[in-house]
Amino acid sequence: MTDPQGAPVPGATVTVSSEEGSRNLVTDTRGRFFAPSLTPAVYFVRVELTGFSPVERRDVTVHLGQRVELPFALEVGTFE
Repeated sequence: MTDPQGAPVPGATVTVSSEEGSRNLVTDTRGRFFAPSLTPAVYFVRVELTGFSPVERRDVTVHLGQRVELPFALEVGTFE
């Protein structure tokens, strides 16, 4: 998870969802998140942090024993 300048974004909320349910995680000081022990399935991933526009990734397929890396770049949000 990085910001527009490529710096890590700690403290972002990451929601990993499938038909089985959802799990909320938080990015660490290096902007990374881990979702261990996911059931093999197709997932929807959403990242949110105040001041940034939410980012979503659909159709993330996870297979048994697989490690998936999902790079996200957050963009500064607009205020209305």
